[in-house]
This record gives sequence, structure tokens and C-alpha cells, in this order.
Amino acid sequence: VTPLSIDVDTLAASTRAGGLFLLESTDAVVGANVTVTVSEVTADSSAALVPQVALGGLSTSVDGTIILVSTAGSLEVATGASVDAATSGLVRIEAATDLTVNADVQSGTGHISLIATNGISFGASLSVATGGTGDVYIDAGSGALTQVATTTTSAGANVRLAAVGDVTLGSVSGVGISVLSGGNILAAAGSVNNLSATSLRLNAASGIGAGSRHLTTTVAQVSALAQNGSIFMTESDDVTVTAVTVITNQVSATATTSAQTDLAQADLRSGGNGDIVLVSLAGSIILNDGNSDHAVVVADGSGSVLVGAAVDLSVNSGVASGSGDIALAAGNNLNLAGISVTTTSGDISLSAATGAVTMPATATLTTTTGNLRVSAQGNATVGQLSADAVSLVSEGGSLVAAEFSTINVTADSLRISASGAIGAADRHLLTDVATLSADATSNGIFI
Repeated sequence: VTPLSIDVDTLAASTRAGGLFLLESTDAVVGANVTVTVSEVTADSSAALVPQVALGGLSTSVDGTIILVSTAGSLEVATGASVDAATSGLVRIEAATDLTVNADVQSGTGHISLIATNGISFGASLSVATGGTGDVYIDAGSGALTQVATTTTSAGANVRLAAVGDVTLGSVSGVGISVLSGGNILAAAGSVNNLSATSLRLNAASGIGAGSRHLTTTVAQVSALAQNGSIFMTESDDVTVTAVTVITNQVSATATTSAQTDLAQADLRSGGNGDIVLVSLAGSIILNDGNSDHAVVVADGSGSVLVGAAVDLSVNSGVASGSGDIALAAGNNLNLAGISVTTTSGDISLSAATGAVTMPATATLTTTTGNLRVSAQGNATVGQLSADAVSLVSEGGSLVAAEFSTINVTADSLRISASGAIGAADRHLLTDVATLSADATSNGIFI
């Protein structure tokens, strides 16, 4: 396809059949109300103005593609000047420097690509949207990708947002979403639900979210890597931490497409002493080993870990911090597989507010110089616990040694409180401690 070469300040274009292929040499604005006034010589040699109908934005019909590329300047889609490719028409808007989007960019079911060598900024109350099998691909080459709270990005298939600088998110939805940042991935001020998808992949050179403004999600599966910072995420309902791959189609300047694959990434991991916080407001959390490395949540150095589920929490792979605290909390039941929870000098806390804490004999909880607490409303079944001091609490049930366990508690001091029994006649709680206190309100003690 040979594009129409232009050098204009403001443009608008529309086709009734076919596509738009425009090659701009410098800066340009896609305008909302573009008119051209022409004087026409009449039969009496006087001049008469030829009326022109105002035209705004870029639009096509019947699968028409829209390609607008600036080879040496910036591009802006002005307020009120939408870009609309009908039905399955493709869209690519590419700026040699910065791209500013202040109006809707849409296709019926075609792929949309917004590209800038520097940064890309989005205004308020606008949408970048496609349906069906369409993807949205947004790449701010060497700058930041900035949305505001009321910027929406949606795709019938997948969405990829990438920048060398920070990525600030409004509301993004798709089947799969991949967000990559050479800086931070942040929630825009005032935003409510940043990411909605089946699968979410987050990768930042610095941090993801902030302690004062979590990244908010409604997703089924997630993986997040903060290479030199913390992770702060709030999920609305059920979520599983596992391996996530996202494949997104990019539209080229010649209206062809190519697939960009963000390879499988597993776990929640931080770097640079970063904390990891994942909470679910109204659902359960499952922590799965997505890459067979026996770890699913790993905080670097002194980074702390909080995983909190409103309903159930299932921990099916290892949770670790170098020396930070670790808290695993469930509104109902907390279930551990035969995994390890480890830190050197931090404290470890496991809690089930209205249910039970359950672990097999092969589950190990270890802090070298910190303290450890397991608390449940129902039964608390323990595997192998090792800490400086250990507290075991069952508010309305019994303290149970896991079947086939050997040493349940290794510590300098051990405190046990249970409404029911502590241990059982045929399965004592096995300990290696220096000091011990135990209170079973309504049953026996077997240690």
C-alpha cells in the first residue's frame, strides 16, 4: 500500500469505501472540525465562496483500515475527533515523537495499534476499543504511557501496554492483558478497577502499584514481577496465581499484522527489598506453582509478604522472604499443601478467621530468629514449625498434629491455646522446645 504523503497542521479524513493511508512528515493534529474555504470565480468574474461541510476525525466504512504515521513529529487526536475504523478495519497511529490521544479510537473487530517513539498520553472520558477477536497494542517507546481514571481500553481479545517509562492505568479490559514497564506500573488517581481479564501478566523494572494506591483487578489468573520494587494489588473476587502467557497482534504501517508473545511468567516476585501484597475483597485466592520451581510468592531481601483472601486461601507452592515478615490470612479456611514458608529473621503468621488452618506433615514453616503464630477459629492442623517462639491458637476447635508428622514444633518457647483438645491420645503433638504453656479449655492435652 502506497500512503498519501502530507505535511499539514490539522487534518480530517473519511472514506466510503477502502482505507486511509496517510504519511505525515512533521507534527499534525487530527481535528474535530476541519473546514477548507475556497473562492470560486463566477460568470461575472466575481468571487464566491464555495460552502464546505466541516469534517472531523478519521473514519472508514466496510472493513476500511486507518494508517496514520508521522515520520518526524508528534501526533494528536484532538478532543471530539474520533478515529473509527468500521467493522474489521485495522488501526495504526504512529508518532515519531509523542502521541496524545484526547478522543475515542475504535474499530468494530479489527486490531488497534498506538505507537510512539517517546511517550503516549490519554485524556479523560475516552475509549480505545475493539471487539470480537480484535487486540489493542499500545507502545510508548522511550517515554511514559499515561492514562487518567476515566480512560478506558478494551479488546474483544487481548491488550498489551508497554513503555520504557511508567505505565499509569485507567480502566483496561480484555481476555488477556500484558503490561510491561521500564519503570512502575501505577493506578491512576481516582481509578476504581484498573484491570479486568481472564489472564493478567505484569512486569515492571521497578514497582507495581503503591501502598497508598493499590493496582485494582478483576482477573481469574495473575502473575506479577516487580524487578526492583514492591507489588500492591487488590483483587475484587477469586484469583489464582499461576503462569500467564499473552499473545497480542500488532498492526504494521503497511496494514499487515504480527503476533507479539509475552512468554509464560509465573509467581509473584519482588526485587530490591520490595514487599508483596495481594488481597481479595470478596473471593478466594489460590497460589499455584506455575513453573515447577517450588515457589509462588517470593519477596526479595527485607521485603514482607501479605496474601489475604476474604474467603479461602490455598497455598500450593512455597512462600518466602529473605528476612521480612510473612502473613497468610483467610476469611474462612487456610489450606497448605506440602510446601515451605520461610524467612530468616521475620515473623510468620497464618490465620483463618472463621474456618480452619490445615497442613500436611510435609508442610514446613521456618523462621530462623523470628516468631511464628498459627490461629484458627476451627481446628488448626500443623505440620513442621520452627521459630524462636511459637503461638498456636484454636478459638473454637482443636490443635491437631498432622498425620505422619514427626516433630511438629521446634522452638525456644511454645504457647498453645485451644477450645478443644491439644493433640490426641493416638497422635500426640510432637515438640522440641525449652519452655511450654498449654491450655485446652474443654478437652485433653497430649504433647
